[in-house]
Amino acid sequence: MSFFDLLFLAVVLVSLVTLICAAAMAISGRARPALGVLKIWAVAAAAYLAVATAVKLALPVQTFHVGEIQCEDDWCFTVAAARRVAPDNYEVTLRLSSRALRVAQRNRNGFTVSVVDVSGTRYPALANEGETPFDILLQPGESVTTTRNFRIRAQASRLGLVVGKSGWNPAWLIIGREPFEKTVVLLEGDA
Repeated sequence: MSFFDLLFLAVVLVSLVTLICAAAMAISGRARPALGVLKIWAVAAAAYLAVATAVKLALPVQTFHVGEIQCEDDWCFTVAAARRVAPDNYEVTLRLSSRALRVAQRNRNGFTVSVVDVSGTRYPALANEGETPFDILLQPGESVTTTRNFRIRAQASRLGLVVGKSGWNPAWLIIGREPFEKTVVLLEGDA
């Protein structure tokens, strides 16, 4: 656990105590002081969110290459292979693995991938029935491979695989880098 994880937990704890105290003050008939406490809390919360957002925006993109492993805790993925199967179709083979020694696990953070070209155009993965989902339950030390296909422009070049998470994730409120955040795996040349 990093310093920023602990800072986030402290902010949550202080926020809960502050809100409970403000509610108790309001219930006991001291609405004006309760409102003052809430105003101070709102300013502090806005400042924290502004710092967290500024840090997230300022972080550089992490660049990886085919074959390099990336992990979030004990759940890992690797781009095992990437190839153009047709002028407008790109195929990426991913290996999902678990470094855990004792427990089965799965990625529950909405892991997503898309391909990006040199112009910044993103191509989402095509829906293919029967492909291994990213949230598959992996036993300790187990790994599986899965393939994702992408419909791209025939002239698209210098492709990269953009790794992300779908949906809202409370970890976005933590100052600093979240695993897989701003991550690109180079597939063809420098993306």
